[in-house]
Amino acid sequence: MGMAVTKPMDTALLARMTGRLGEASVIEAQMAAIGKATADRLAEALLQATSVAVSVVPETAPQGVRADMAATFGAQDVLCETTIEGWSLDLLLAVDSAFVIAMTERLLGGESDGVPASRPLSEIEQDVAKLLFETFAETLRKAVYPNCDRAICSNPFQGPLKRESDASSADFSAVLVLGVTIGKASFKLRAMVPQAVVLKTKIAEPATAKIDTRPKHWTEQLSEKVQKSNVGLEARIRLVPLSLGTVARLQPGSVIPFADTKDTRVLLRANGKDLFWCELGKSGERYMVRLQERHGSEEDLMKELTA
Repeated sequence: MGMAVTKPMDTALLARMTGRLGEASVIEAQMAAIGKATADRLAEALLQATSVAVSVVPETAPQGVRADMAATFGAQDVLCETTIEGWSLDLLLAVDSAFVIAMTERLLGGESDGVPASRPLSEIEQDVAKLLFETFAETLRKAVYPNCDRAICSNPFQGPLKRESDASSADFSAVLVLGVTIGKASFKLRAMVPQAVVLKTKIAEPATAKIDTRPKHWTEQLSEKVQKSNVGLEARIRLVPLSLGTVARLQPGSVIPFADTKDTRVLLRANGKDLFWCELGKSGERYMVRLQERHGSEEDLMKELTA
């Protein structure tokens, strides 16, 4: 008599029986409540943390297999592993890198309403990303688990996700999505939450006191860090124009005269930006430049160097 073959239990059924998967309508309602409670607090929290006015609205929260949810976080995202003790030890926060770049520009006095191109963040922008994640996580904590003392954020890292746990097809998550608008530019803040956590969440009533986040001297700290950053400089000297045929015949040892016949003008640049017109000179064995005219104001200079 042959042995009976036991079929493995359906993954979704097992997850539903063990409280790791909820009815779609229940998860949708819970995420909508979490989104509204967080959005209502976050605009004020970001204003206090950065002095930048934003509007925040909750959007539809996707839900499904964890691997499918994790696949939506790409190279354009900056990510942060986060813990809210007593609520969830497995949170993943995400923000458009363009949002971090735009906020950094605003913190340094910029007013552009455009959406910057996504790219890897500079060291200064990484600091701003950490500030944004801490503010986001703290606001989420106040909405869902105010009894916890604080939210703990790891250092931000660039997407896509490559953690082994995010490839799981046996776990289920939902993604909180908040639309954030600065001026005319719109961005996304997201948080991937296990459905087991979503199902047990009770929304906290908003506190009457204002949210206390970062000290208001954050922008001064950021500006000081910018001013201490090392910047590579280059000097450009205009040469006499040559025909294409002459350029094609140039060889090592060829001599090309400066275009200026009297005082030689030098253009000083940093990070691809024009800074000063200078005069070329020599001190001892070294050639040097003397600054003569600035391109724009000092504030413009700081914005250009951090762009």
